[in-house]
Amino acid sequence: VKVGDTSRSHGLQQVFWYGRSNCSFARMDGSARNRPDGSTLLKCEQQLADGTGSASWVTTEGWDSLVYLFSTVQRNRDEGGGGLNEKLLWLHVPDFREGGMIRSIHSVESPLGGWVEDASCAGISVSADCPYRDSEMDLLAYEPYGCE
Repeated sequence: VKVGDTSRSHGLQQVFWYGRSNCSFARMDGSARNRPDGSTLLKCEQQLADGTGSASWVTTEGWDSLVYLFSTVQRNRDEGGGGLNEKLLWLHVPDFREGGMIRSIHSVESPLGGWVEDASCAGISVSADCPYRDSEMDLLAYEPYGCE
C-alpha cells in the first residue's frame, strides 16, 4: 500500500484551525456570531480555554511561523530527489491577527522566515498577468467538518 503525501492538506488544516483559535464572538458590524440555536460558528466557544475570547492556542509569532512553514511545503518528496518546487501563491484562511476572520493573507514575517503572496496569481480567478498556466497551479481547499 502506497501512502500519499498529505503534508499540504494537513498543513492547510493546521493553518485554518490555529488561525481560527483567536476567534472572537463579535463581528465587525458588532453583531454576534451565533446561530439561531445559540451556538457559535465553527465551534469558536470550544477553542477558547476560558470562553472569554482571551485565550488562544498560539501566539501571533507562532501563527506567522506556521504560515511560513506551510508556504515551504513541497509535494512528492517521497518519490526521490526532493520533490517539485511548488510555491504558495495565495492563502485565504482565518487570520489569527484579525480575530480569526477569514481573509487573504498577504504576507507574514516570522523568526523562521517570511512569505509574500504573488498578487498577480492571488484569488480563485487569477489575472492574465500571472506567469503560471492554469495547468501549473493547484487550488488546495479545506472544508471543516460541519460546513458541508
